[in-house]
Amino acid sequence: MNNKRFRMTSEVLFKGGTSKIPNHQKSELRKAGKELFRLMSKLAKDNPKINFLIILEGNNARWQDPRTGRWNYQDIPNVGYKISYKRALALYNFWKVNGYDFKSLKNCEILISGSGYFGKSRDEVNESQNKRFTIQITGKIGDFK
Repeated sequence: MNNKRFRMTSEVLFKGGTSKIPNHQKSELRKAGKELFRLMSKLAKDNPKINFLIILEGNNARWQDPRTGRWNYQDIPNVGYKISYKRALALYNFWKVNGYDFKSLKNCEILISGSGYFGKSRDEVNESQNKRFTIQITGKIGDFK
């Protein structure tokens, strides 16, 4: 499945089990935040009647215990959701501290989420690449009547 996501030129990969943004990738994240904020500011200004939703989605890698053969999602299912959420929150806070507060845009909402071990934006070929986050931007439709 091919998902349309905001993709940076280099992937930000967290160390296993942590939500701390790696120091060597902070410069790249600042640039990405600046570019995304610029894009969303323009979209919000040019389309005042459209509400936008930015979804920061954290991911967590699956791994198999070599001793038992069991997968981490079987034995510690909630850990994947907690870590992936904390990764998305870390990115949100990092951007906010660096001056990119997406909540300041009048018609832009930001959603911080963690998809745990099974999100749709995963790299199914190289599981170790799933210690990251993805960003989705979508327009919000009006009221259902």
